[in-house]
Amino acid sequence: MYGLLKKFGTWGELHEESELLALEAERLRGIDSNQSIVLYAQAAVKEEEVLDHIPREGSTQQFYEAVVVSAAALYFKGRDYAGSQRIIDNHSPNLRLPYFKKGLEEVVEALMKMN
Repeated sequence: MYGLLKKFGTWGELHEESELLALEAERLRGIDSNQSIVLYAQAAVKEEEVLDHIPREGSTQQFYEAVVVSAAALYFKGRDYAGSQRIIDNHSPNLRLPYFKKGLEEVVEALMKMN
């Protein structure tokens, strides 16, 4: 979003930081997989912090749900499977939109394959 969300305060800033970390992780994926994993994990921590600051009603509900899926997926990519499961356990009951429920289900399925 490159600065557009910063106007929303802490949660916007944190999300943008997470986004930049995830982009760098993706860039490094085939070059330095270990560093990529570290960056994905750092991005996940930022996304989880977003969840502590974003309002969960009104116009931000859809964004909240997107961040839930993002945080769970980033933890998974960062190989922090417990972190991914924590996000799922704590936030899946709050998802209302089918698109984001399906996204979270995909992370759950990926976690199940790891066990």
